[in-house]
Amino acid sequence: MSNDGDILRDLAPACDDAADHAAGFLTAVGSAFCIQVGSGFGAFLPLQIMSAAGFVANKTQTVAAQNAISFCFIWLPVIIYTIVGVIMLFYRKFEKMEPMIKAELEQRRNAE
Repeated sequence: MSNDGDILRDLAPACDDAADHAAGFLTAVGSAFCIQVGSGFGAFLPLQIMSAAGFVANKTQTVAAQNAISFCFIWLPVIIYTIVGVIMLFYRKFEKMEPMIKAELEQRRNAE
């Protein structure tokens, strides 16, 4: 225990060791969260778009409502996948830094 009572600094070595075990848990929790959020937006966005275009369930649809249905099932997924693809390109940039980060953590661990 350090003299100045810095709890975070005292816990850092334990956290570094636990990071390997926590990564799997955090991945599972993070992916479950993302699935839930994605499901929510996946239902919310088409609902709002079709509602704004005048969609009424179990009725003959107007041309605007039919165009909204086509947009929601064809173009909206294309737009969302494109946005996600761009985000994933940035993620790969940071993923390539993982060996450097692990080496720095190892240096810190060995310096203590």
